[in-house]
Amino acid sequence: MKNDHPAKEQISAWAIACSLSAASKEMIEQNIWVQCLQPKLQGPSWISLTKENNLIFSNVNLVCVAGGTFAIPKIACLLKKPIKSLGALLTLIMIRRVYLKKKHTMEQVRILMLAGLETAVCYLNFHSYSKSIMADESGKIDFYLKEEFLGSVSCSTNNFWQTSNRNTQEKPSIVVTFKDLNTAYRGALGKIDPLVDAAEKNVLIRGRIPLIEKFSYISRLAMKEVPIPKTL
Repeated sequence: MKNDHPAKEQISAWAIACSLSAASKEMIEQNIWVQCLQPKLQGPSWISLTKENNLIFSNVNLVCVAGGTFAIPKIACLLKKPIKSLGALLTLIMIRRVYLKKKHTMEQVRILMLAGLETAVCYLNFHSYSKSIMADESGKIDFYLKEEFLGSVSCSTNNFWQTSNRNTQEKPSIVVTFKDLNTAYRGALGKIDPLVDAAEKNVLIRGRIPLIEKFSYISRLAMKEVPIPKTL
């Protein structure tokens, strides 16, 4: 995915594909039976969710799928490898169920946090306005639920932002700690109010504040433009 560069009108759909991939990988880490989604661009109007190109959606249809509306992928590609295609479709259903789960758990929040961070990172890397905001920024942002590590976002030497579910030894520029499961769940969906939640001590932020202010702004921007299953 690192070498893929979506067209301007494709960024929201590409962010959806990347977030689905992040969710599937974390579910596999948690020993949940799903297929690992590995999205690939298929020109400016189509995106494959698998490396075998057997589940391909148009940009518009992928946005519909993310929002919970029924949409049909390319039938010819679907039939090339029907068993793998069915596995990928079932994975989409499983991810949707994670979003809709009413009783929040640590496992759910980790999946949604990594998916949400991947959405934001896609905007950091490919959305021109977001890139201009972060042009002079670098570093690493760690996210925690109390003492439990949830995920991180970091900038590599070539100014490419990436997510990780591994707690590395690299010193973070920012540490964001959520007070409880409900707050972390809202954070994963981009529904944290920086002023209110900080004032109510739902979120503790330590480190380089200008960096997290910019990241939070871009994250909220991405979450407004990228649909997710109806949750709240």
